Amino acid sequence: MIFSQVDNPRLDERYNGLVYLSEKMKGDPLCWQVTLDETESVRGELARVAARKL
Repeated sequence: MIFSQVDNPRLDERYNGLVYLSEKMKGDPLCWQVTLDETESVRGELARVAARKL
């Protein structure tokens, strides 16, 4: 799982709280994880342009 929206300079796409929690919750019947690609997610145009520049 990769997240490109990280605001803390000490964290990155692989090491942050959301990744940690999602890894801990894998396999739990009460937790579902969904990954959307760029064609499936709903973003504003500004967010879409910014994501392409990353």
